[in-house]
Amino acid sequence: MTERSFGWLQPATVFAGIAVCLVSVGGAVWWVLAGAQGPIERARLDAIPPYAMNAMKTDARPRLLAIDLSDGSARYSVLADDQLRLGDADRGFTFGGSVAAREQVDDLVIRLVAGTADSDINPQLTNLGIGYVWVTGANEDIKARIDNTPGLGTASGNDRGIVWKLEPAVARAVLVEGSVRHAIGPPPALVPPGAQDRQLQIGESADVRWRAHLNGQTLVPVADGWQQVFALPAPGGTVTYELPSFMPWLLPIQGLVLLVAGVLAAPAIRRPEVRDPAKTARRAATLSELA
Repeated sequence: MTERSFGWLQPATVFAGIAVCLVSVGGAVWWVLAGAQGPIERARLDAIPPYAMNAMKTDARPRLLAIDLSDGSARYSVLADDQLRLGDADRGFTFGGSVAAREQVDDLVIRLVAGTADSDINPQLTNLGIGYVWVTGANEDIKARIDNTPGLGTASGNDRGIVWKLEPAVARAVLVEGSVRHAIGPPPALVPPGAQDRQLQIGESADVRWRAHLNGQTLVPVADGWQQVFALPAPGGTVTYELPSFMPWLLPIQGLVLLVAGVLAAPAIRRPEVRDPAKTARRAATLSELA
């Protein structure tokens, strides 16, 4: 009694496993890069006036508070840099997940829409780095209420939305000396000499990972509300600040994990079992005798 070895199946099994891996990994990469598609998706806010969008990308990098009153309730989103999609702020990008900053914006939106005309609305928006307020779906009464807020510039826009620009102009990263705020550009930034007790406000959520230097000298962080602040000594020079991030390594690591998962999920490749015909014949004879 002999058995035949179907060795020709092995290449087919290998190719099938490779195809499954490629399809799985390719689909995962496409999903990561293109994003999930369906009835719910993030839409780009093209209705924002171009000058406001361009201002958000300047060295001052002011944020924009977008308030939607279309359905009778106040919904808002804080937009920054090129994050011009509804939902970005909800994912924690705008204020780095700071609960205190979001609660402060909640209160500011309520007061703006109610038309309280508080004199401290402008300073609080400035402290949050918000330089523009964009409102859609507001009636004439609400527009008049917001327009009465001290520190909001002349409204401009159309039927789709109205924009107010804060006065004076807002910058996210500033050098604070008493009640005076000096805007600084992105790092490395030149700062003039000044008082001994001045501060550098980054305009981002406080995080122990933030690092700042003046002429190579490490700056000491200062606890000051929701945002990251550093004590800045009197000498002038070049200021640098950064938040070390592991994000550049995240995508390759995810790809490696998906590749390993695809390989483990692929059909097992088994070599055909090769049996000794003599042993097989003796085993069959033994079983026939026992029967």
